[in-house]
Amino acid sequence: MLVRHLYCLSGVTLVLGAVALFASSLLRALMFPGENPMQTAEPARVVLDLLRACAAVLLLFGLPAVYVRWRTGYGALGFIGSIGIGLTLMLLGFFSLVSALILPSLLAQAPQLLATDPLSLTTLAMLDLALGTIGPILLAIPSIERRAGAPPGWIGWAWLLCGVLAPIGVFTTGTDAGAGVLIGVINEASSLFGSLAVCALGVRLVQLPLRHASDEVSSVLAGMST
Repeated sequence: MLVRHLYCLSGVTLVLGAVALFASSLLRALMFPGENPMQTAEPARVVLDLLRACAAVLLLFGLPAVYVRWRTGYGALGFIGSIGIGLTLMLLGFFSLVSALILPSLLAQAPQLLATDPLSLTTLAMLDLALGTIGPILLAIPSIERRAGAPPGWIGWAWLLCGVLAPIGVFTTGTDAGAGVLIGVINEASSLFGSLAVCALGVRLVQLPLRHASDEVSSVLAGMST
């Protein structure tokens, strides 16, 4: 019983985190369609970055339950992919907090420092790209192959799109905001598909105790009828 309730709690955090990430990513795409450092000081951008950081924390709390619940289907690929996605979420939270809490001050006091990216941040960004590409693809394979004990195939395709679109978003990052909303959507497409996959997994975790309760009620009713 305790395990099922832990699954349910993890599912709730996953759903909340996925909704927060989806909303913040979509609003960033619509309101800030280019990665212009000058945008970081705008209050709406700060709020969205803080929301992304909160989403990353929620998803990190719920992510371990995903692998534990479907470990027989995910296997070694899912384990490695889960670690990759976990590290990606940590970097997402880090970059979001830097953007929300540090860059606005730099923009006000020393804007020349934002002309070029520090080598350390560039290295972290490349690591984030690698993990954000490989992790979702590894999680996608068991579902797409319809392995026993793995989540449904459409969730795997959502993971696959999340991983494949990650580098595409990097190549369009930095494009002038005047290019329009389409560029912003491409930038955030990986996060959008990843949010859908995580939300679906979270809903399935939340349903576990409900399904068990329904089975118990059905067995009780069957016993009473006999």
